[in-house]
Amino acid sequence: MREWRKIQSDIYDALSNYDVDVDYTPKRGRGWSSECSYFTVTIHEDWDSDDIENDLADVCEEWDLDFDYDSYGSFDLNADWDRND
Repeated sequence: MREWRKIQSDIYDALSNYDVDVDYTPKRGRGWSSECSYFTVTIHEDWDSDDIENDLADVCEEWDLDFDYDSYGSFDLNADWDRND
């Protein structure tokens, strides 16, 4: 993914009211075992998922990212379009 730094910056900007870390993981594998690129977002304070989804709505629409909530308080934004088939 060529634009990952721009997407990461857009995520940080959208969540500027929070103490947040955004990590990028590139796509890997091929065929059935392939994994898409994704961004792991960790917020280091209390947060509401509806508020976060609203804050990230424009970024997710612009870059076609999908939410994937983890059970331990962080979530991924998946770029399902960026995978090795």
